[in-house]
Amino acid sequence: MRVYDLDSETGSIYTSPQNFGLFADYSLAAILCYRLVESKRVPFLREQVQSIVKEFQQFEIPHSNLWYPAHQGLCDEILGDVVIYSGESGAIEHYDAAFKIYENTENHLGWQSEFEFDFLIQPPVSLADQVGVELTQRKREEVTRTDLCSRISWKKEYLSEIIRDTLAQGEIKRGIF
Repeated sequence: MRVYDLDSETGSIYTSPQNFGLFADYSLAAILCYRLVESKRVPFLREQVQSIVKEFQQFEIPHSNLWYPAHQGLCDEILGDVVIYSGESGAIEHYDAAFKIYENTENHLGWQSEFEFDFLIQPPVSLADQVGVELTQRKREEVTRTDLCSRISWKKEYLSEIIRDTLAQGEIKRGIF
């Protein structure tokens, strides 16, 4: 998985939001798969992902014209997801930080449609369907399309249960990640 790209005109290295979204999605899938097979690599992978996300927050986002304040919230959201997918505690502080940023973000509909934001919410919603966590059509639209704050509130309330139930089922259906 390549997170960085090379600008052919300037020769500079940068991270595109799309590659970052793929990185986050694949990393969360890997963590969950490792947990399904009870691998001892989960803590190692969790620490690696957290390190990369924090690096983006500190060095990439503030100094690139490809990144916006909403991406800071996305990083906090990813850090919360990593904690939950890893079976650890402490996700709430990351989700609260994301919520505060999203509260001050304009055009939630626009951000939700950006690849990296959309990619991050689809697997938890699909896992919810797999394990039988009900989502009304209205709530599904709110969480996946129109309101970044609602998606954080939904994750705070349901994601731990969804991951727990997925592990209890012992499988991830094809096409979720």
